[in-house]
Amino acid sequence: LVTSTDVEAARHRLALPSDGAKAGLAPDREPAYVAGFWETDHLVSSPALDQAAARARLRDFAAAFPGAPGVDLLTCDLELRANHAALAAKRCEAALSKDKEASRAYFLLGLIAARAHRDTVAEQRLRSAILLDPEDPSAWRALAQVYRATGAKARLGELDDKHRVLFSAPLPD
Repeated sequence: LVTSTDVEAARHRLALPSDGAKAGLAPDREPAYVAGFWETDHLVSSPALDQAAARARLRDFAAAFPGAPGVDLLTCDLELRANHAALAAKRCEAALSKDKEASRAYFLLGLIAARAHRDTVAEQRLRSAILLDPEDPSAWRALAQVYRATGAKARLGELDDKHRVLFSAPLPD
């Protein structure tokens, strides 16, 4: 059974705004956008990342959906994987300027901030990602790592408590 909450979380993951038409995504184009996003994401997120193939697929996705926040989001992810943090951050911010509910953009910005030891910013971004998409364990895990690295035991305990209440399970490792 798919609920409206599930649909909203999926839209947040895909950087597909509730009003996609504002981002140039007419409702009849949304299925093609979703398919294109996942195809591109598969290449970008591959453990054996082929930068050239991912960039080529990303160019095709951008050509099909110019101005879509998902293009910026996937570019952010690819640039972060290529260790281009400043460029990645710009592209994630661009995704958020088009879709304030793009949970993965918050997650990636949280990772960028954590790597730069900007712990307060990392915490804010990761908390935003969790708020928008609580089912995604990545942001929970990353925020727990920030708390462990900074010795914030009370905050880590609170986060674990919250996770246990929502999912009847401890924080993911």
